[in-house]
Amino acid sequence: MADESSGTADTPIASTSVEASLLDTIIAASPVLLAAEEAVPHGGAIMLIVAALSLAIIVQNIVFPPTADPAQRKTKREANCRRRRGEESDLAIVPDGSLDKWNRVWKRELSAEVYASLREGVTDPPNLTAEEGGLDDSLAEVGMMCCAGCGTELYDNDTRFEAGSGWPCFFTCMPGAVRERQDDDATRMELVCNACGGHLGHIFRDEGWDLPPPAERHCINSRSLKFVPAPPEVVAARAAEAQAEEDAEWADGMDEIDD
Repeated sequence: MADESSGTADTPIASTSVEASLLDTIIAASPVLLAAEEAVPHGGAIMLIVAALSLAIIVQNIVFPPTADPAQRKTKREANCRRRRGEESDLAIVPDGSLDKWNRVWKRELSAEVYASLREGVTDPPNLTAEEGGLDDSLAEVGMMCCAGCGTELYDNDTRFEAGSGWPCFFTCMPGAVRERQDDDATRMELVCNACGGHLGHIFRDEGWDLPPPAERHCINSRSLKFVPAPPEVVAARAAEAQAEEDAEWADGMDEIDD
């Protein structure tokens, strides 16, 4: 009985010894914990780390108080994004992707050249002819530049300008239709169709162009776009607006001469 009693009494002591040895091993494996244990012996390292983490959480909540309302967090995130880009930018902030498809589906639906540009991010050769998929023939036409994949309207052709780059360039996009993200080269910002995620081209800012706000240069692959002419009534309305502007400028010029 004495042996059994003695053996039973020895078990907790052995267990405690093993736990202490394991704790010492863990502490010895980490310079941070080892330093903490030396500062506060006998398990103080663990308490010190726990206290430090708790303090960090408290400080974080004080400096950056959590917002209970997800919509409020989203609004704040969008505001920060607009400050970086400028208030007048029409680029999308929140990814959509509602019209994206499996790559095998895109391969069936798109030509090899369009698939390479739109889904693989291959840059078109510059100055493509219309037969090669270029869009120079539509430079002065009224209409919309749409995504060659999902058909989303991306650019009003009125926002297109000749930049001499060999690729179609636009100074803004349709609101929320195009999104920018960091390119794989980590030096440029890539533009994608926000609806399907197709690669469009790249965005450049502060180049000194005399353009309406936001005066961005969206340099786009020709094969990533397809031009859709505007209905005749829209063309007629645009022509009437242009004529009215010319008449107003002529009248202003005549007034200056009379003065």
